[in-house]
Amino acid sequence: NKINKKSIKKVNIVNILLIIIRTLIILFFILMMSRPFYNASYDSSKDVSSVALIAIDNSFSMHHNIDNINNVIANIMAPLNENTQIVIFALDDYKILYNGNKKNINTSLMKIRKSYNSNSLNGLINLINDYDNYLNKYLFVISDGQENLFSDNFRKIDGWYINYLNSDIPKTNLSVVNIKTYNSLILANDIFQIEAHIKNNGYEDIENHLLELFINDINIGKRYIDIPSGDSKKVLFDLTLPSYGEHLCLLQLQDDDIIDDNKLYFNINLKEKINIDIIDQTNNKFLKNILTSFNLNQSIISLNYYSIEDYVNNNALNNILFIIGLSNITGEINSKIEQIAKNNKIKVIVFPDINDKNFMNLENILPDFDFRNSYRENLRNNQYVEIDVSSIKDINFKNIYSDNPSRNIKIFSYIKMNTDTSSVIALNNNDMLLNTYYKNNLEIVLSSLSLDLNSTNYPLKGNILLFFKNLIMDYTLLEYYDNNTIHEKFNILYSSDAIISPSNQEFTLSNQGNTELSEIGFYKVKKDYRKHHFSFNINSDEKESPFLKNKDIKPLIPPESYISNSGSDIITNINNIKIGYDLWVSLFVLIILLLFAEMYLSTSTIKND
Repeated sequence: NKINKKSIKKVNIVNILLIIIRTLIILFFILMMSRPFYNASYDSSKDVSSVALIAIDNSFSMHHNIDNINNVIANIMAPLNENTQIVIFALDDYKILYNGNKKNINTSLMKIRKSYNSNSLNGLINLINDYDNYLNKYLFVISDGQENLFSDNFRKIDGWYINYLNSDIPKTNLSVVNIKTYNSLILANDIFQIEAHIKNNGYEDIENHLLELFINDINIGKRYIDIPSGDSKKVLFDLTLPSYGEHLCLLQLQDDDIIDDNKLYFNINLKEKINIDIIDQTNNKFLKNILTSFNLNQSIISLNYYSIEDYVNNNALNNILFIIGLSNITGEINSKIEQIAKNNKIKVIVFPDINDKNFMNLENILPDFDFRNSYRENLRNNQYVEIDVSSIKDINFKNIYSDNPSRNIKIFSYIKMNTDTSSVIALNNNDMLLNTYYKNNLEIVLSSLSLDLNSTNYPLKGNILLFFKNLIMDYTLLEYYDNNTIHEKFNILYSSDAIISPSNQEFTLSNQGNTELSEIGFYKVKKDYRKHHFSFNINSDEKESPFLKNKDIKPLIPPESYISNSGSDIITNINNIKIGYDLWVSLFVLIILLLFAEMYLSTSTIKND
């Protein structure tokens, strides 16, 4: 009864204020944790949560622009806040070149590697996920509008301010895209034809432009060509080579605005020496005639005949072995070829004799396969089976028969066995004609045909030379590589092999298989004191892919993206956009002030009590 009514009323007001303040503290804290923001025109003076990713196309077509890239990057960063996180990376391998605040970057010290790899925007969607926590996200792509750069994944990117800087400039440019031949078997002094594919990626029609072909540094052909802008042309050269071995070749266009793609380096390989071992008790004349026919102008194939005992006891053996007659496949032969396969690759090519009834002897060298259902099939009354061309798995064999049905063969007698996963060539009744089996370094090629006219008319067909060429020769007539295909060559090179670049720099290959070549031209491989070469070129996609105008680029980039043609355009675009500004700092300050007010009022109430 002694408490003053006025004091009670005052305490009640203070308690109501405390409830309001505490409610606001909780509300503002929840709002602060949700990171609210408001949109406004860009103002570089304000400290905002921003990240800018700068993707640089460092592919071959951009080589003439890379030296000026640092100035372009400086123009991109000019309007950005000093605390903006800058991430610069190349599009060939997405390796980050710089990751830090704008105020700490020195573009003059940044070196951008010129690459011959394919560049793509496909992997961007994975990289940008690491930066989704920023409020304002900028993505700048510096490229030259080549079509092969774009991908569907890039177009799906959302939530980023994207500006594509098209640095392409008008230019005169022809490219040697690729080269091919339709000949698969060439002997010395044979006339054959190669076809060069030339592309005009420039902005002008080209007339009377010189294309030259060099073989072993000798100019052996010239062509003057006319190609409209954006068009392609195929140019033919007739060639003949007087000797076997490796021939270093170069197709070269006269200079234009981009000179690196005016050259295509390639090798023409004519196998110069093949040593073949043969185990054949019947001395099959067809096999001998077929193999020695390759020695028409020069002896390139050497045949060594053995009995089973002589082969088992001989130490100087080769990596190609013909076995004629399944009775020659014994346990001793299996032990011998497995011994050879421990250190070297060996290819065993098996043809049954006409008297062989089944493949059961093969279990001596292929114990994991079942040959019990195989048997000799003899067709009667002028009946025969043929090759099923559509089912041939090996492209080299397929090319022999696919273009001309008259090249097919007639088969009257063979060892019948159903096709399986090992079958390379099948007959039109689904029986196997040629199977290939692999076991460590051992490759076994099995034919169901006998080299006998009672079995087939194949020994009388001219294309049997092509068939045997594919069996015994493991090279292609024309050979060249780029960074997309060079791993095929690396697979047959050992990590200890010394390689000499076109500029005479010596190096060895990485064991991880990630070696990247950065010079076009001929590379020497030093192996067993011999030097062989392989040729390296610019990726054909880079030389063939067209350069797009801005209107053609627009459908290939995310909606609402900008396309610029200079650094000044980017500055204008940034200054005109609406960006988000964080409110959490303001809310944090309000929470602190409210906490002080709450503490003061709580203390006052306690004193009054």
